[in-house]
Amino acid sequence: MHENEVLTKKHIIEANNLGTFYRYINKRITNRTRVGVIVDECGQPITDDLEKANIFNHYFASVCISDNDVTPECNDVALTSVLENVYINETDVLQSINKLKNNTSSGPDELPPVLFKSLKHCLCKPLAIVYTQLISVGMVPEIWHDAYIVPVFKNGLR
Repeated sequence: MHENEVLTKKHIIEANNLGTFYRYINKRITNRTRVGVIVDECGQPITDDLEKANIFNHYFASVCISDNDVTPECNDVALTSVLENVYINETDVLQSINKLKNNTSSGPDELPPVLFKSLKHCLCKPLAIVYTQLISVGMVPEIWHDAYIVPVFKNGLR
């Protein structure tokens, strides 16, 4: 172990900062976004990313329901009330944070759920203000449109 690495680890421990710790750990975690070797219908291992994507595409296309080009009839609904203001309070945010699962991985923001759970009492008020303001102007940050979707092996041959 190099002296610089020992100093870095000592600095992280002494900082007593959860964010610093997670940044250090996330830099060292292997890239989990890659799909490992998969097996085709003939039992042959596939390692090429394009071939794997085509196999997934073929499978998902085979289990999906095709569009029958029939548009369902939608009757007009009379407007009875208007939602003018939406207010998200600290309790709403706290309840949502409490529902997060500790063992799930970070999303595109690279912030793990356990971080939110650890700091929930500090974050409730600022997050409530941010969410209320964003809803009031009808804006959602672009990063909120993104998600990491990883196929999870269930059973059978990998």
